[in-house]
Amino acid sequence: MMLDEIQALDARASVFMKRGMALVAERTPTSLREALTCFDQAIALRGQMPLDTMPAYNYGLAAGWLNRAEALTALDDPESRHLAVDAYDTALTLIALLPLSDARVRRRSIIAHQNRGLALLVVGRPDDAIASLQMATRLADDTSIDWPVEVTGLRAAVWSNLGKALLESQRPDAAEAARLAARRAVDAVDASRAATDVDAAMPALIGRHVWCQAIARLMTERPAAGDAWRRPLVHEATDAVDEGLALARAWEQQGVDRFRPVATDLVRFGIRIYRQYQPQFFDEFVAENFDPTESSPAWLGSVDMRAAALESLWLSFQIPRER
Repeated sequence: MMLDEIQALDARASVFMKRGMALVAERTPTSLREALTCFDQAIALRGQMPLDTMPAYNYGLAAGWLNRAEALTALDDPESRHLAVDAYDTALTLIALLPLSDARVRRRSIIAHQNRGLALLVVGRPDDAIASLQMATRLADDTSIDWPVEVTGLRAAVWSNLGKALLESQRPDAAEAARLAARRAVDAVDASRAATDVDAAMPALIGRHVWCQAIARLMTERPAAGDAWRRPLVHEATDAVDEGLALARAWEQQGVDRFRPVATDLVRFGIRIYRQYQPQFFDEFVAENFDPTESSPAWLGSVDMRAAALESLWLSFQIPRER
């Protein structure tokens, strides 16, 4: 096959890929199925290329399978979920033919392993999901690659997702492993970057959310543990809550509301842990997080935050009687 023929195939495949990605963005059942047709066309075209002699074109072919997997995941029906896992497997087989020393290839491999792990979690295979996510963390933590700065957000997301998968497993050490994974996620994002880059702020916040979930599970599993064991975990949890909510409030003041679901959950967690373990700081926590000048009236006026405010009020009445 001549070079101009190969380039023509690649160009036609790119048209189908772009059309498919636009259809996926519409997020309707009809558009997603049309997107699958586009990706299948792109895959068929790139499959005609001389991949044995020009393996670099596997990069584009793998992209077709990854986009197919994304569309299948978005369809969210039982058959599509399993087909998505198969698509990720095919994409990773193709990516394995490319040099991982190339940062672009390494990044695509990380994303594929991560998303495969999330897809496996959905179909009820938590152990396989954990293995896939662990592979993603190993790839993301490779210091031999000269990573661009935006990869720190991806690294944090991978560690957070590993923590989530661990919490859904039945492993006896799952909670502690999830706690450590969440700490790695938080450490991956520089605080100053999270304060100025909204895309970095999300994994920083989610990492703290998973961290708190892991600590809550640890403490539930060991209700009779003494203060010496519990106290450091309480400090970790309150620090994670305070830092996460400070970040969310700062972005709310700038008109960014995408963090509300996670931040609201952190507020409810903070209310409970301060009430139970550090009641002397309970009023301060509530005042800080329900002050409209510190975040936004719109968030505080939401149904979930009003419910959290009522919960904090009810719990506040119990504190004086137990001191």
